[in-house]
Amino acid sequence: MLHGPAGLGKAAAIGIAWLYRRLYADSARGGAVSIPPSGDWAVTSPEHLLLTSLGTQLREPPPLYALGDQERKSLFAPLALLQLLPAERRPERVIVLATAKAADTSFPRFLEEAERIGVPAERCDVPDVATTADLDRFFSAIADRLPAGCRVTLDVTHGLRHHAFLFYSLALYLRSLRGVRIEGAWYGMLETGTPTKPIIDLRPALDLAEWFHAVRLFRDTGSASALAELLDSLHAELEDAARESGEKAAYSDAGRVRAFAKRLRETSFAYASALPLELGLAAESLARVVQQDVAAGVRNRVPLAGELARHIGAAAKSVAFTERPPGPQWKERIAPTNDEFERQLRLIQQFVTRDQIPAALGAMRELIVSTVARSVDGQQDWLARGARERAERRLGALAKLSQRGGAAPLDENERWWGKLWNDLTFLRNKFLHQGMCPDEVGHPGPRIQDLLRRCEEASHRPPPTLGGGGGRLLISPQGQSPGVLFNALRAPGLEIDRCIAVCSESSRDSVQTAAERAGFSGELIPLVMLDPLRGAGEIEGLVKSAENELLRADEVVVNLTGGTTLMGVVAQALFEAARRFERSARRFLLIDARPSEEQRREPWVVSGIHWLDPDPRAKDDDTDDER
Repeated sequence: MLHGPAGLGKAAAIGIAWLYRRLYADSARGGAVSIPPSGDWAVTSPEHLLLTSLGTQLREPPPLYALGDQERKSLFAPLALLQLLPAERRPERVIVLATAKAADTSFPRFLEEAERIGVPAERCDVPDVATTADLDRFFSAIADRLPAGCRVTLDVTHGLRHHAFLFYSLALYLRSLRGVRIEGAWYGMLETGTPTKPIIDLRPALDLAEWFHAVRLFRDTGSASALAELLDSLHAELEDAARESGEKAAYSDAGRVRAFAKRLRETSFAYASALPLELGLAAESLARVVQQDVAAGVRNRVPLAGELARHIGAAAKSVAFTERPPGPQWKERIAPTNDEFERQLRLIQQFVTRDQIPAALGAMRELIVSTVARSVDGQQDWLARGARERAERRLGALAKLSQRGGAAPLDENERWWGKLWNDLTFLRNKFLHQGMCPDEVGHPGPRIQDLLRRCEEASHRPPPTLGGGGGRLLISPQGQSPGVLFNALRAPGLEIDRCIAVCSESSRDSVQTAAERAGFSGELIPLVMLDPLRGAGEIEGLVKSAENELLRADEVVVNLTGGTTLMGVVAQALFEAARRFERSARRFLLIDARPSEEQRREPWVVSGIHWLDPDPRAKDDDTDDER
């Protein structure tokens, strides 16, 4: 039977659908198709094979086939092709697909002619594929004959109509699975009414399948690596053509394709790495490259090149910076505007839609940090390490307090932010720590959509403030030396609004006395230790009881001088809690150079102080260190 232009038939449709699911649908989801590493391919066969198929009828006299300006007579188009191809493109041996009938009628004549021209040929017995049960036997028979990494040229002139489509589809599958390289696909046009039967190159049909696969991957996953690889091959072809022609326009076309591939790779890397700012820059560059007219050399080689360029350009613009930030320190010029945060939200929406959960959760977390950092440190410092750490501490404090329910001194907005941070970091940590936790990590289901909705809502909510309004709070131990609290309250340069005095039952009375001698009229809060010498177990409860006072403070200053050792430990623990609640907090020591006896005799003498910490309100311009 001669191969003609009629319909595929049921078996062909079944086979192509099967291969489509295996190759395209599975790989678009990131599974099923496993590609061996290049090192494995390097040790496999580089053999060049001609894969063809035979029918049961022969044309007499032998047709005259033509390729370019060369002609050959042959009963079989693939054998004419072998004689017409340049030596460097000629396969070394032939694999012939033959049904039982073709094996008896056509293959003996084929083998005789192949031997006459000195080409090794072997028969590959295949079923007619009348049912789906025959399909696997058909594919397995061919796959067993194609070594990994080999080169294959196809000739689809003869044989059953659907065989051509089936082994063409299988060749595409093996190209992905085994690294089989398709060198060409040829068809002898026996149906022409002319004496000469041209052999035409069908490789653009193979390329169409590759471009289709690459575009689908880009559309479904955001990965442009497959497109970039195809453009690399196209660039090589265009450069070869430019060298042959010597035309400047041809070199220009090749250069534009190379730039296109480079921008695609940069964009694909930034997207896969979930880097919103780097992606904005790369996508902006890609969008500018795509805006150029499609080169003539590209239109001739890439199917639907203009539509492909428009599709890529639209995808790039959706996540690109509206304006390109200039200079090597370009991040310093990115302002945390609402437009910028909306651009990042669009990227997060793509991650969620494509089920790229770790990327979505990581980008959500950083967007929330950016939102709070902007409110804390303003437009200029939102990327600085210190600004982002302060935002994280504020969110962390809100999250911790929101878990206490009504007992925590939070308003409705602060509780909303605290719960968002709790839910987001809990789920994000499971994925970003790669599931290294006791619980099994699975798909978050509707929780990811809920988090996305709340991240969108965050841009319209007032940023959290976390307490404040209570002025400067002093924390100081008070033991048996009444002058300690007196000096802390009278420290030069400090105006104290409220005071927590860490004391014992025996030193409690001296707290009021010291405050009166210092002329302090603000709120005085004794924090009494039951056992100031051995009561280490009291520390956690004392800190918790003072948390509301810490939250009320705008600034906390902590004296570490005086009292027992454990009183000093409590003061340090309160300092650390203040920092966790994003309070501006500093520690100091009292310096009194007088002899001890004189200090006890005259306790109401103002001493000096030594600060242990810099002012945390000082501008933080550290943008480079990693958190």
